[in-house]
Amino acid sequence: MTIPYGNAKTTVALSLLFLTVESAASLANPATDTIGQWFETLRGLGAKTATYERLEERGPDGAALIGAEIVFPLGFELPEGGSFDAAITIRLPETILSGLEAASEGVTIGRWEAPGTAEVEAKGTIVETGGGETVDKSYPFNIVIKQTDTVSTDYFLPAFPQIQDDPSKPISKYFEWLRWAVAIRGAEASSASVEILSREMPDGSQGYDRYEDIRSVGISNGHVESYSIGSFISEQTFSVGDGAEAIDMTIRQEAKNSISRGLDIKPILRAFSILPAAGADFGGTMLEASEINEISVSFHEGKAAIQKIEMDGFSLDPDAGAFDLGGFLDSLALGELENASEEELIAKARDGLAILGGMTLARLDINAVAVEAMNINGVIESMGGLGLSYEGVERAFIRGVSFKGPDMVSFGLNRFELSDLRLAELPRYVDLAVASAGGQEPELYDILPIIPRLGGLEIEGLDISAPEIAEHISLENYRLSASGFIDPIPTDVSSRTDKLSFPVSLLEDQDARALLEGMGIEQVIYDDELHINWNEETQDLSLERLSFVMKDGIKARADLVIGGIPRLVFERPDQAQVALATATIKSGTIEISDATVVAAMITKEAEKANQSADTLALGLADQAQNALGPAADTSFGRDLREAVKTFLTNQKRIELSIRPDAPVPLAQVIGMLATAPGQLPQTLGATITAAK
Repeated sequence: MTIPYGNAKTTVALSLLFLTVESAASLANPATDTIGQWFETLRGLGAKTATYERLEERGPDGAALIGAEIVFPLGFELPEGGSFDAAITIRLPETILSGLEAASEGVTIGRWEAPGTAEVEAKGTIVETGGGETVDKSYPFNIVIKQTDTVSTDYFLPAFPQIQDDPSKPISKYFEWLRWAVAIRGAEASSASVEILSREMPDGSQGYDRYEDIRSVGISNGHVESYSIGSFISEQTFSVGDGAEAIDMTIRQEAKNSISRGLDIKPILRAFSILPAAGADFGGTMLEASEINEISVSFHEGKAAIQKIEMDGFSLDPDAGAFDLGGFLDSLALGELENASEEELIAKARDGLAILGGMTLARLDINAVAVEAMNINGVIESMGGLGLSYEGVERAFIRGVSFKGPDMVSFGLNRFELSDLRLAELPRYVDLAVASAGGQEPELYDILPIIPRLGGLEIEGLDISAPEIAEHISLENYRLSASGFIDPIPTDVSSRTDKLSFPVSLLEDQDARALLEGMGIEQVIYDDELHINWNEETQDLSLERLSFVMKDGIKARADLVIGGIPRLVFERPDQAQVALATATIKSGTIEISDATVVAAMITKEAEKANQSADTLALGLADQAQNALGPAADTSFGRDLREAVKTFLTNQKRIELSIRPDAPVPLAQVIGMLATAPGQLPQTLGATITAAK
């Protein structure tokens, strides 16, 4: 949610009235004479109306301006056809200036008061030209800003810039106004209230915004020390749907006690080439800190509330590059973009996205969120993050989630957290779009640079219930970590699942479902763990602690070490097959134990075959031995038969181990499968045992 800077908008509009043209130091009353010259300047700048009812002296250096009205017409042709025609009207019932000192560089005003309600109105029409038999479409708009009881102290207004009438710069020439606004200074500015009435908008919507108790402190060189709003109300009304089915919707927002510190517009102006890229105050922070309290939103079918939003350190990296916004808008207004080359358009898109990618929010905290809607209600204790940007997240979290939906469906989550999420630089997406142009499938190396990299993920206390269908899913804890990226592939990955529980009815395999139900298991509860690591020095790829435990069902664990895996496998995944020439098998273990589910399976299959469980176990052991082919009549084959028979009978533990005297090339293993399979168990140092 954003709180618009209502006070700042109108203050700039009022500031435009008081433009400095030349020194008035020698005048008897610098205030009255300077104001008179301001109005002459306004008329010279194209004001259709620039009048006032009277101008009164207030002491030797002060004046009161009564009943002022300024009207500026604004109109231009749209690049795609059509026109924009409007008038901006400023009405000032009373303005009191005191302590005025004029010089060639600008005017210093000790105190500037605007009692009562000042008003700025923008009213006009956007006409969209039809083509052929299409009728022209007209979109009227009317926006009114009302500012009450404004007071500014120690205010400096720089001399009005000279706008050159350059046909090649129809838009960017007006950026002089932005550079002029940066030079405004003031000790403090406040208003009792600001109202923004969007009475008529091109899309048919209407809006009302009201800000109360607005205060700005320390305005200098595009920087504001603090900006606060006592309260804020906004209502937006718009239609959803077409014709008779259209429904009017209203969204109302409220907030209290918002304050922002360390606001600075210069970084974004530099990024858009409106200010020079370097200077004495060169920096990237646009907002040091901000806080908004007691936020509420109401809408057609519900409402939401947030106790507090806090944010720190919104910045733009000065090294992110610059986008020539003025040149782009000039080209757009002159229709030159239609003739631009594809390379030029791509370059502009990359430059614009680079600015977005350079924006970072150091910290965000959103506390105590509550939602009430027609079909769902719930709360979120807190959520937020650190180091948030379009190109990555240092840390993001959500805590204390509890929601209820229809039919008593509930969702709970103690904590979700991710860390070290790295996304591709935004210009990379332009590269992918170009690579995909013309319906062509992008190549692997077009896709790899945009694959996200995630350093960590943790889920704690997940609980989902659906009483109507008697289903319950829960998770005590899940953790994932990844590091050592050779972009975008991690070389070290660990994961662990603790007590994931779900109903047997969710299993797609009917045989597995029937087996577990026959064992009296209604909820599957299991843990698992995995660690994969590639060591660049040894070139070993290790699969460690691959384990799986199902409560009252089975335990399994595996370890494997493969040597001779070069870095090229990660750098060039499409050439991974080269690892076949260098890969070696160094060691491995597979262990299965406490296999209650195996006992149930043996019993069930024995009943189907009308034989005893021991007889079936012996038959399966014989099949396992015979499957070895030429290796069946080796010591390993005989050990295999005995181990399988024992395990299928008592289901305690069976272990297959590979421990060769020296690493065995994978190419050799593949060759032996075809030429000497009977020697393979001995070559690999394979053993198999079962607990008695």
